[in-house]
Amino acid sequence: MARKTIEVAPLLARLNYFLASDASTPDEREALANFVEGILFETGNYAGFRYLPNQHGELDFENDGTRRFYFVSTNLQPDYDAATGIGM
Repeated sequence: MARKTIEVAPLLARLNYFLASDASTPDEREALANFVEGILFETGNYAGFRYLPNQHGELDFENDGTRRFYFVSTNLQPDYDAATGIGM
């Protein structure tokens, strides 16, 4: 089987967008967060995360603790910015 690689920065950009979306469920967010954390750790690009406020601007860990924004490591920043259109 051929080995395929993907770029981590665009994947992280998509994940951060999904985790902030109102169209995602807590179970979906938790599964994807666990998945991407593994990728970030294995590639040496884990830089932590912060919780996102709910639509009321509050941090509600009991009901919405899966809303997160993963910080972008300095190694990924240029590619992340390109993937999100920042600086264009």
